[in-house]
Amino acid sequence: MIFAQQEDKVVPFSHEHQYSHKRYLDLLKQDFLQRYANPPVREPKTVDDFDTVATLGFGAFGTVLLVRDKSTFEYYAMKALEKANVIKKKNVKQLLQEKKILESVSFPFVLNLENSFKDNVYVFLITPHLAGGEMFSILKKLGNLSEPLSQFYAAQMVLALEYLHHCSIVHRDIKPENIFLNESGYITLGDFGFCKIIRSRTWTICGTPEYIAPEIILSKGYTFSVDWWSLGILIYEMIAGYPPFYSSDTMKMYEKILGGSFKSPECMTPTCKSLVKSLLDVDPMKRYGSLKAGVYDIKKHAWFIDIDWHTVLHQKMFPPFIPVFRALEYPAEMAKQEYLRDRLLTQRWNLIRAVSDYNFNGTEVVSMEKLLSDQLSIYEKVLEEASGSGLSLEIENNFPPLEEKWSILQAVFFASTVLTTIGYGNIVPETFWGRLFCIIYALVGIPLTLTVIADLGRVFATCVSVIAKHLPEMPKWCSRVSEANPAGQKSLYAFWAVGFLFVYLSAGAGLFKMWEDDWTFYDGFYFCFITMTTIGFGDLVPKRPKYMLLCTLYILIGLALTSTIIELVRRQYARSWQQLRALSGPLADTLRRLGDAGRGVDVSALHDLRKVLTVVSSKN
Repeated sequence: MIFAQQEDKVVPFSHEHQYSHKRYLDLLKQDFLQRYANPPVREPKTVDDFDTVATLGFGAFGTVLLVRDKSTFEYYAMKALEKANVIKKKNVKQLLQEKKILESVSFPFVLNLENSFKDNVYVFLITPHLAGGEMFSILKKLGNLSEPLSQFYAAQMVLALEYLHHCSIVHRDIKPENIFLNESGYITLGDFGFCKIIRSRTWTICGTPEYIAPEIILSKGYTFSVDWWSLGILIYEMIAGYPPFYSSDTMKMYEKILGGSFKSPECMTPTCKSLVKSLLDVDPMKRYGSLKAGVYDIKKHAWFIDIDWHTVLHQKMFPPFIPVFRALEYPAEMAKQEYLRDRLLTQRWNLIRAVSDYNFNGTEVVSMEKLLSDQLSIYEKVLEEASGSGLSLEIENNFPPLEEKWSILQAVFFASTVLTTIGYGNIVPETFWGRLFCIIYALVGIPLTLTVIADLGRVFATCVSVIAKHLPEMPKWCSRVSEANPAGQKSLYAFWAVGFLFVYLSAGAGLFKMWEDDWTFYDGFYFCFITMTTIGFGDLVPKRPKYMLLCTLYILIGLALTSTIIELVRRQYARSWQQLRALSGPLADTLRRLGDAGRGVDVSALHDLRKVLTVVSSKN
């Protein structure tokens, strides 16, 4: 296959391009409908016409084998399905539907059926052999994919789903295990076990839990929008290395899916986050791919700005990654990868040592610029060779090794969480001496911190009282309450402090929403609230170190405001108790005896207490 070199500037995708592609899809749909109505007659085959080479994998209903045609010497994948198992699970109708669709589709990125036959025990489906294997195996090996490679695969998935939906086919099982790579580096969507031709809506509950759409869980009926949801999950998993919604408990995972809230990894670019968020919209009517413009919204998105859709469709774009023939060249390729890895690591260390030695033994004969130029030139050649051979460049996450694990800001943030007894758990000491110092530090520092917070609370409470006295007159309804109960006027101070605290929480939520890319206002408010109450669950913490110091200052001020409310309430109780002690007469003696007794107090006996306190307060 001949690949075209990718141009420096890609022509922006327009409505004219989409209209031209739609006319192409109309022709493909007519061909599909003709094949579906009149399946093509193929050369009859039996299992004896193939030689079994190897076992490729095991599925839910059968085994997939690598076979070779004895007459043409071509390799194929043979899916052997046990009849008894298919009948037991009542999947006969679905198997016939899958066979009919596979032999009718014809698209570059969709698996098609080459032949099919059966014997007394098995049903055999013959499909092209895709030497690159599953995308799942690549993700498992590399951990995650780069964004350019993810864009390349996602673009092909968009075209494949657009073709299937144009033919009224919904796949309902988009996941890395069902996406295969061919020898040229392009992908093919396979496993049509859950596919279905729909005219309007369908209600069948099926799919893989991690990729299932909310409308399937709710059994409200759904259309092609479920495949666009799965595409959003796929893009997220390719870049992050894990799905956005996951739990070992399936029901909890479904709750997360219905909530639709997820955190984007830091390695994901803003444009990719925007596309994933638009594809993972819980409302299928607002989801990309289901809007008025259809798939055009996805193709036109900024994340695909470097994709030439026409070149990808005709497989003329040079793939970022070309898999090897695993059956024949895998051992040699792995040895080559190890050689390139060791060579790249060695050259990196040589570069570091050269700079380090120059700092100690530098001479005027060789300048620093020339030394760096020579060493970097060698390193760039090795790096270019390794990258061109498909080597993952994330060789060591902690290279070179760091002498200090924590930055100064992280240490300050950790110290503040210890002193305020919050303990988020995102930063913890790992050594014995670090933990021992943490215990001693907490025993000494926590009482001092509580003292400072209490003192700040008294200062803030005094400020609130002084400010309240200089405020304009209260509304009439507040004046009536004050006249009926002067003690209630003092209670308003505490309510004002509570109101100010909520304003402070809202301001903090707005700041954290601005600082953290994937936080909503609710996430910020939730974090601020659990911080003010010193709970600190640890499920939400700031990720950016440069904001941790501001977070520490915010915590101290917020705890002081919380202490202010407590101080205002304490002053109100103290004032009420002083008024009660100032009472004299038989009623006061009776109240003191009731207080000393502490049990069997009839609340109705205190009915006149409010009137007495009112009289005493008015005299004062």
